[in-house]
Amino acid sequence: LRQRRWFTSAAPVAPAQTLAPRRSHMMAFSGSAGALLGTAEPLGHFEALELGAAHGRGDLLLFLAPTVFPQEPGWLWDLIAQLNADPDAVAVSPTLLYEDLSIRYAGQAHTGPSAGSRQGLAGYPHHWLRADKAERVEAIAAECCLMRRDAFRAAGGFSPEFAGPDFKAVDFALRLVRDGASCLWAPM
Repeated sequence: LRQRRWFTSAAPVAPAQTLAPRRSHMMAFSGSAGALLGTAEPLGHFEALELGAAHGRGDLLLFLAPTVFPQEPGWLWDLIAQLNADPDAVAVSPTLLYEDLSIRYAGQAHTGPSAGSRQGLAGYPHHWLRADKAERVEAIAAECCLMRRDAFRAAGGFSPEFAGPDFKAVDFALRLVRDGASCLWAPM
C-alpha cells in the first residue's frame, strides 16, 4: 500500500517564488503534498535542513540536497525499508557518486579491527564497492539521509559550533551513536 508523502522545502523568498510552480508540478506528478517555506535571508544547507525539520510532518525526515539526483525509481522506499529493517537504526544514507560515477560517500565504517573495507574509497570507481546489504557506520551523508524525527530532536539537531558541512554531519552521527542508536549506509 502506497502512503502519501509530505515534503517541506526551504528557500529564500525570491527563488521560492520561481520554484513554486515547478515544485507544485513535481508534487502532483509524484502524488505527494508539501509546503515551501520562504525565508527573508539566504540559508545554508544545514539551516535549511533545521528549518524543514522544524516545520515538516511525519515520523521520518528526508534530507536531500539539490545536487543529489536519484538514479532509480523506488529509491526512497528502499531507504525506508533499510531503516525499518534495523530496530536500532535512526538514520540511513545511500551511496553517493560524483558525476563520473566515482564514490563520493559510501559510509564511514567503525574504526578498529572490524572496520569495513570501504574506508578511504572516496574518489575510487563505484564498482569497488562490494556490499549487498546495509551496514552500520559512524557518519551519515547530510546531502542525502533518511532519519527518524524523534532521533533528530533528541540529538538536538546539527551543531551550530561547526562551520564545515562534513564536521556537522560527522558530529551529529557520532552523537547519535554515542547515545546508543545506529546509523546505516545502504549500498544502493
